[in-house]
Amino acid sequence: MGKSCQQHTKTAPPMFSNLCNMSCRTCGDTFSNIWTEENKKRFGWAPDTPGVIYCGRNETDMLEQLIEHLPYVEHIYFAGGEPLIMPEHYQLVQTLVERELFHVELSYNTNFSKLEYGKGNDILEDWKRFDSVSIGASLDAMGSRAEYMRKGTKWEQAVLNRKRMLEVCPDVRFHISCTVSLYNVLHITDFHRQWAEQGLIRPVDWHSNILMGPRDRRVDVLPPHLKDIAREKILLHIEWLNTCDQSARERCIPGYEAIIRVMDKEDRTDLIPEFYRINDPLDEWRKEKFDDVFPELTDMRKYQ
Repeated sequence: MGKSCQQHTKTAPPMFSNLCNMSCRTCGDTFSNIWTEENKKRFGWAPDTPGVIYCGRNETDMLEQLIEHLPYVEHIYFAGGEPLIMPEHYQLVQTLVERELFHVELSYNTNFSKLEYGKGNDILEDWKRFDSVSIGASLDAMGSRAEYMRKGTKWEQAVLNRKRMLEVCPDVRFHISCTVSLYNVLHITDFHRQWAEQGLIRPVDWHSNILMGPRDRRVDVLPPHLKDIAREKILLHIEWLNTCDQSARERCIPGYEAIIRVMDKEDRTDLIPEFYRINDPLDEWRKEKFDDVFPELTDMRKYQ
């Protein structure tokens, strides 16, 4: 692209690579190299199977392209993998800082597990220099449920990260970007409200992403009586949101209503055996127990 075409360009690379530090139940090796390393051990994948997959022609190609065009960039979107463990991300941010390009908007999709890279590289201290930073944290549940769903999560660290962020750079925008599946649909309202009441987020700082695949983990796979419980909890939560400000009502309620529509559109209990066929062996490999972490879902076994 010629420089004459680059004025006011908004750059939004999907990711530098699939480098990650988690292997989430609703993800796979396309977006996390940890899944590849796990599959090598579990399924005997060839040892030379590439784990980290880079965008561009080589490891540094995307970074070099971006740095070349920085004078014309208005907005950079970081995703992954996990951008906050990628050296390319820190190199790019440091270049922006060195050139004092603080007008560039930064936005992230991150698992919010790690805020430092190497010695002395504190991303919070960098973020507070910029005019506009927005963080979308991929957090799906609290406590043991969070650690089960997103393998590699240390829940207490996520809470500490949020508290520290509020202290160091309170003006940086933050919202939870929650992937809604059969795992967590009975508890997302508890998570949303608890964090809002604790002052960790505002009620508006929530976005629901409804899982469409893998198909056996969707909310419409739940048995009817569990759908009834989820629906009741969501409707009660919507009543609470209606007592909040207009921005929370406009942003959050449509997402919760969409969850109910997707959940009620079909009865896919026929996929429950498929869910257990995949989930139980993974539990055995990871030495985890779905029924212990999600006792409210044990009735699904009746459909197995």
